[in-house]
Amino acid sequence: MLAILLTCTLAAHAGDTLTFRITAPWNSVRNEQGKYTRKLFYTRDSAWIALDYNQSKMLIARSYYSDTSVNGTFEFCHYYYDEQKGYLKEIRHYKKSRLNGIRAAFNEKGDTLRRENYVEGELKDSKNFPEYVSDKQSFALVEIPAEFPGGARAWINYLSQNLQYPRQAMRKNITGRVIVVFLISREGKVEKTEVIQSVDKLLDEEALRLIKGSPEWKPATQNGVKIASYMKQPIDFKLEDETPKKKEKS
Repeated sequence: MLAILLTCTLAAHAGDTLTFRITAPWNSVRNEQGKYTRKLFYTRDSAWIALDYNQSKMLIARSYYSDTSVNGTFEFCHYYYDEQKGYLKEIRHYKKSRLNGIRAAFNEKGDTLRRENYVEGELKDSKNFPEYVSDKQSFALVEIPAEFPGGARAWINYLSQNLQYPRQAMRKNITGRVIVVFLISREGKVEKTEVIQSVDKLLDEEALRLIKGSPEWKPATQNGVKIASYMKQPIDFKLEDETPKKKEKS
């Protein structure tokens, strides 16, 4: 099992506690009708630790802010938990609202799905752990996810219209699902494409070509700031009589 242990030290001052309701931990708008509760405690690090609870009183986020506003500057380490099962889902380190240090995603067993290292908002290196990745796992928790021009339907259309089934793979009757992880940069460009579930070199190369050829996306945002975020896309290669024949790639 691969795991990352990160600690945060806090010491709340007596009486320095605020409680109010918000719309969501990653879309922190004060709303008396919001279904999430935030408790703020002042720390010796001149920052406020925020504890966010859902309607079942389950802790789903633990984070640090520079002040008591819901959109204050992000600082130190932030923890995000699965809202249904309560396990630690993601950890992020910030410095003045920019990712700085380790960012990691975990599955329910505590296995590391992905680890990234940032320096002042810039991704320096990363690693996937494909043995722990499933189709339903999410790599990133963002306020507004990255979006393909025209939306999800346009993205599916792009994939289906531009997929070129390698002729050699067709002759050898090679089929299967390739899963690709890729980064949408703050500028909306597709970068750092990587196959995390391989079928065959021919299909892997076509899946990478397909993703790399994507038009620019609308980048994800967090607290109104454009951020880089990872996407995961399964690409199915099938040879069925009832399936429309894809363009062949020589």
